[in-house]
This record gives sequence, C-alpha cells and structure tokens, in this order.
Amino acid sequence: MLASYQLFLDPTNTLWLTNAGVAGIILFSFAEQGSALLLLCVGILIGSTLGFCNLKFLGHEDITHDNANHYVSYTYLFVTIMATWELACKIKDSTSLTVINKLTGLYNKRYVELFLTDIIEEARKHDKALSILALSVDDFDHITTSLGENAGSMVLQELGNRIRHSVWHRDICIYYDEAKFVVVMNDTNDLEVKTVAERLHELVNIYPLTVCNTNGSYSQHECTASIGFTTLLAHDNAESLLVKMNKGLRIAQSRGGNVVVDAEQVE
Repeated sequence: MLASYQLFLDPTNTLWLTNAGVAGIILFSFAEQGSALLLLCVGILIGSTLGFCNLKFLGHEDITHDNANHYVSYTYLFVTIMATWELACKIKDSTSLTVINKLTGLYNKRYVELFLTDIIEEARKHDKALSILALSVDDFDHITTSLGENAGSMVLQELGNRIRHSVWHRDICIYYDEAKFVVVMNDTNDLEVKTVAERLHELVNIYPLTVCNTNGSYSQHECTASIGFTTLLAHDNAESLLVKMNKGLRIAQSRGGNVVVDAEQVE
C-alpha cells in the first residue's frame, strides 16, 4: 500500500501517469462504443512512452534500466486490466443481444434453442415439475394490416409486459416469433400450468390493449388469444416438449382461437 502511495508522490511517476492518462482519454473521446476501451489502452501505452521520453528530456538522468522496467510493467498492467474489462463487456453484451428480443425485452427463440435442454436437466436433477405454454394473438395479421405495424408492435410490447407480470419470477418469458409468446414454468405441474394458462387467457380477453392508429391517435383494441400447454413427462426431451406445446397451440387455433388446450388431453 505504501509503495503504491509513493508511486503517486514521486514527481517523475506523476508526469508519466499524466501523459499516459491524457493520451488515453483523448483517444477514448474519439472512439466509438465498441472500441473505446481498446483505444484507451493504446492511448495509455502511447502516453506512457511520451511520459518516459519527457522525463529524459527534463533531465531525469537518474532513470535507470530498472526504472524503465517499472514503467513498462505499470503500463502493461493498466493495458491488461482495460483489455480484460473490454473483453468481459463485449462477451456480456453479445450474449444478451443474442437471446433478448429488443421490442419486448423478453428472451427470444434462440434462448429456447440454447438453454431448454439445460432447464429440463436441472428440473430432473432436483426432481421438480416443469411445464411450458405457448400463447398466440388471434388474427394478429389483421391488426397490423388494418391499424399498421406500429399498432402491432404496441400490442406485442403490452402483451409481453402483461405476461411477465402475471407469472412467477422463476418462470421464463419468451417472445418466440410473430405473435407467439412462450412461458417456461419451473416447479409447475399440470394443474398449476392450466391455472396460469387460463389466467393469461382472461388477461388478454378482458382488458383491451392500447394501440396507435394509422392517424397517430390511440385507442383500445380488444384481442383474443389461443393457448396450448403441456408438462414434462419422463420420456420427454426439449424437442418433444416443444412439439407437444405447439400441438396444443395448433389445436386451439384450429378450433377458431380464443381457447386454452392441454396438449396431453387431445389425440
């Protein structure tokens, strides 16, 4: 700790650090978001070299080979820390971008493809029930055709919010595609998922959704939804679970929509 404190008290070190910092900040200010930290690292490297040259120019002849090694070590320590930070941020951002739907803020279809198998294995490991449902807005194409794309987007956003706030925090809400949402429900058996499905069905039917009309005005639009659900059985894997879920949804839609169907109860 004392050595670190003395580093900043020494005028030669202060000049070196100042040059490194100023050069880093200058490059940082001109950088785009994706390369800002990388350019900051380059700036520190350039600045530290300039600082070292300035010290020599100002007559600091006491700067020995050992001193130079210390400066180089400090510089590369800073650069390594910054580069690691940038890499971690990029990994985090790229991961979130690949599994999050921007419109709704929910997970997307890719999340299901990547992690449903792991979720199933985790449920079996802890001997927990697992259920899944699919909800699709009926006649969604009519909404976008008659009221416009903005109205369709508003319907999806509001419906996504309603679903997210109507299930347990442990449940995973997904915007799957077009007008289809999926909810993966941990520790939820066949009776409980039916209750949730019926509640979501009522939530769509009873409360109109706010939409933006083609003329810019807002209005309440009544929607209905078809829902299919199923529960994980002993022989199921991720693929078969999704097949059953989609089967329940297709049957609900084939019955004219606006119904809830348990895929296990139909042939």
